[in-house]
Amino acid sequence: MILAGAAAVLFATLLPLPARAEVYTVELTPTWNAAALRDEDPDTGNSTYRCEIGFDHTLFSYTDPDFGEWSRIGLKFNLSSIPSSATIMNIELKTYVRFPTPATQTVRRATTDHPDQLSCGTSQAFDALAGTGSVYGTYVDWGTAGLKTLALGSPAVADTQARLLDSQAFAVSIVSNSDLAGAMSAASEPDAIKRPRLVVTYSTTPGAPTSFQLASRTTNSLAWSWVENGWAETHNLVRNELGHNQCDAGPRSGIGNPVGCSEGGLAPNTLYTRYPSAVDPEGQTGGATLSASTLIEAPAGVAVTGVGQTSISLVATGPLSNLQRGFSGVKFFESFTSQHSGWNQADRWTVTGVQPNSPLTFSAQARNGDGIETPASPPLTVYTHAAAAAVSGHRATATWFASPEFSFSNAIAWGVGGVQYYRWAWTTSPTYAFTGSEPTWGNAAWRCPTGACSVTADTLTLAATHNQPWYVHVLPFNGDHVSGPVATVGPYSYDAAAPSAPASASLTDNGDSQYTNGYQPLTVSWGDAADPVSGLREYQYAIGTKPGSADVLDFTSVALATNATIKGLKLKNGKKYYAAVRAIDVAGNPGPVAISSGLLANTADPIVFDRQNGDGKSRREAGAEYDVDFRRAASGPKLRYAQYAVYSKSKLRGERIVDWTTIFKGSRNEFTDDWTVNFAGLREGANYVSVRVQALDGRMTVARDVFRIVKDTSPAPSIKGLYQATFNRGQPVQEMLIVGKGFKRGARVYVGSQRATNVTLNRFGQLTAVFDASQLSVGRYDLRVVNPNGLKHSRKNRVYIIQG
Repeated sequence: MILAGAAAVLFATLLPLPARAEVYTVELTPTWNAAALRDEDPDTGNSTYRCEIGFDHTLFSYTDPDFGEWSRIGLKFNLSSIPSSATIMNIELKTYVRFPTPATQTVRRATTDHPDQLSCGTSQAFDALAGTGSVYGTYVDWGTAGLKTLALGSPAVADTQARLLDSQAFAVSIVSNSDLAGAMSAASEPDAIKRPRLVVTYSTTPGAPTSFQLASRTTNSLAWSWVENGWAETHNLVRNELGHNQCDAGPRSGIGNPVGCSEGGLAPNTLYTRYPSAVDPEGQTGGATLSASTLIEAPAGVAVTGVGQTSISLVATGPLSNLQRGFSGVKFFESFTSQHSGWNQADRWTVTGVQPNSPLTFSAQARNGDGIETPASPPLTVYTHAAAAAVSGHRATATWFASPEFSFSNAIAWGVGGVQYYRWAWTTSPTYAFTGSEPTWGNAAWRCPTGACSVTADTLTLAATHNQPWYVHVLPFNGDHVSGPVATVGPYSYDAAAPSAPASASLTDNGDSQYTNGYQPLTVSWGDAADPVSGLREYQYAIGTKPGSADVLDFTSVALATNATIKGLKLKNGKKYYAAVRAIDVAGNPGPVAISSGLLANTADPIVFDRQNGDGKSRREAGAEYDVDFRRAASGPKLRYAQYAVYSKSKLRGERIVDWTTIFKGSRNEFTDDWTVNFAGLREGANYVSVRVQALDGRMTVARDVFRIVKDTSPAPSIKGLYQATFNRGQPVQEMLIVGKGFKRGARVYVGSQRATNVTLNRFGQLTAVFDASQLSVGRYDLRVVNPNGLKHSRKNRVYIIQG
């Protein structure tokens, strides 16, 4: 039986025919076949429909009106295995008759190419197989059992041709004209030879060549290879985009044969697009296109276009075609630093960042637009330029020196990274033109062109003559003996003569050239010196305890000043000090010294002696003389003056009542005369007198409060009376109250000759006093009050002493 709903398997066999064209026959088994049935009830006339997929591998084809049954066979074939470009030449239907019938079978095209998609439960499938399409043939071959071949003719050929470009499906129906039973095998028949088959014969152009590839290439040729897929090609060509033949492999016959041909006369590094073409009497079939580039020319070498101290510019030599297309490019290599340019679509490269005087070895290779690389060019070695000459002198330029020897060092590396060697010249001109015969200077003999440097050292030592400017000129060379820019260092000048000594020198303290008191800064001054060659750079002075020595203050520069002020020296009392002054010329030569006379240091102050306590009594008028004396220090100079001043308080405090006033003036060893004070300038009360004395060296002694003067010019006191005038002798300590006016604090009170004690001036201007009455005899006694300024007042017999 045929399995319901199962699609039949495509069975196709390609059979070559002995023809010049590509002709093929394919046998197709149905992808669907069925007997569409209609059953009619004789009593009612009602119809029902179904599809009989067959039984016993049989499809029925009959009509039986007596039983009310009609049957139509449907066959659907898939044409997808036939190329859509094929030309259909013949169509045949092969069937296997299982049960013969004398009925005539009509084969025609079904009304749809897809009857399998119609309903079998309605009239759709039955009607579709009614055969309203083209009639392909009427056959009576089913009268015997066996294999039958039915030629369907040109209508079937036309319909099949149209289906190749449309549905790629083709359906036919077989309808019997008799109710006599007849049957054919179905597609599910196990024996393949008995299955229904549509035999299609068609022709095609040759099969498209495959596996098209580039076999080899040169700068002007391309060799191609491919596989042919036809039986009767007259030509196997390679063509360009315009269809022009480029090369021909000749006729071939047989599927899978390797084919190849070469084309020449091409341009280097040019992209060509080609495809293989098989040609036979039916036409030509092209394969897939392929683009390939010819090889680019290999660089002949590299050439230097520019050299610097840290860079070299190169160009790849020889023709290099079409560098701007595809993956084309040039790649430079440098082996010394292991650098490369990478692939660039340019024939030039500048390598930077390398050291001066470095031997760089270059080569180059190219690649075409497809990225195929050439071999590297022959290597080229070239040195970067030597570093710019960087020779430095051990002394400053544009300067005079006191020594004729000058040393120079190379400030950069010898060899790689610096300079290979120098040529040098030592002249008195700031410019110099090198001739190539100058001496060489390097740190190793082999660096120099003859293998022996004139000077093999890191330091170049040269000598100058007196009173000349000298220059060293150096020219750097690299390992290729290529020179760089000239460097000139200088000028250097040598002064062999020292300057003259200063015309004079003096050391003074505030103008005093004999003494210094240690307080004031010292002044050293001198006259001019001279240097006729390099000129004066500076003056230097020093202080010492011996003429010309510098044991107190070392030589100190004051530029070109002709005097200096010195502070902070620690001088010893009684020592003499000397200034030494010298000139230094621009070359650094020191001249002879000029020496001052000695300055005696005195650190002792003048002396004040015989200080007075000052009289304590009040004074009303001038006239008193005071014996406060003055004397020079034992190690110091004479006295210049002495002065006194008067203050309202001790220790130079309060108001200065009398400004400093001269006691004596002039040069003296001592002053012991009595002297007076300006009494009129004093104020009432205590006046404190201080003195000061200054020696000729300026040192001064101040003596504070050497004495005190109490000034009192008030009138005399006046006694009015006593509150108690009688006192008992038996009471030893008696207090009296004295009434009057003009009493002063500090007044003295006397009873007779006895001086009272505890005398006090109260706020009412009265005096209280205590005396010892027991020391007096009975009687009358005078009362006397004496003010501090000496003025007094007495009352006769004012005090009475009685016996108690």
